[in-house]
Amino acid sequence: NGVANYYLNYKNEKLDVTGGYFYDQFGSGLIFRSWEERQLGVNNAIKGVRIKYNPTDYLDFTAFYGQQRIGFELSEGVLQGFDGNIDISRGLSIESIDIKMGASYVARYQDISSQIELPSNVIIVGGRLDVAKGNFYGALEVASKSKDALFFEGQLVSPKLYDGTALQLNLGYGQ
Repeated sequence: NGVANYYLNYKNEKLDVTGGYFYDQFGSGLIFRSWEERQLGVNNAIKGVRIKYNPTDYLDFTAFYGQQRIGFELSEGVLQGFDGNIDISRGLSIESIDIKMGASYVARYQDISSQIELPSNVIIVGGRLDVAKGNFYGALEVASKSKDALFFEGQLVSPKLYDGTALQLNLGYGQ
C-alpha cells in the first residue's frame, strides 16, 4: 500500500502553481502528455512543480520540473518543460476565423552509466497551428527530438543513437 497521488495547489485568476503529483499535456500530446488510465494500468504522473501563467485572456504559459512516475517509484530521469500558447483571433479581435499557435520544449536529463557514450540530455521541441472557420477545422503539429538510445524495459536495445521528427495533421468538418 502507498499514497498514490498528493499535491498542494494555489490558484488565482492568472496564476496556478502545483507542487507534488500532477497531469498535463502540451498541444495534442505529441511532445508531452502525463495521464492516468486505470483500466489500462497507466499512470505516468509527474512529481515536481508546475506553474501556469495567463497574463491575458489570449496568452498562456506553462512550465514544469519533475520526475515521471513508474508504478509507485520515480524514473531516474528529470524532466523539464515549457509551453506557450497564443489565441491570435482573440488577441486581434478577429471573429471571422479562429487561429491559435503554440510552441513547446521538453528536456530529459539522466546520467546514464554505460560502456558506450549516451547523451545525458535529450531535447524535444515543437510547434503547432490550429485554424477553424465555419464548419471546417485544421491542426498541424510538428516535433523534433535530439539523438537518444533505444531502451526496452530498462535494457539497451541498440547502441545506435536515433533522432526523430514527427508531423501530425488533422483536418475535419463538423456540423
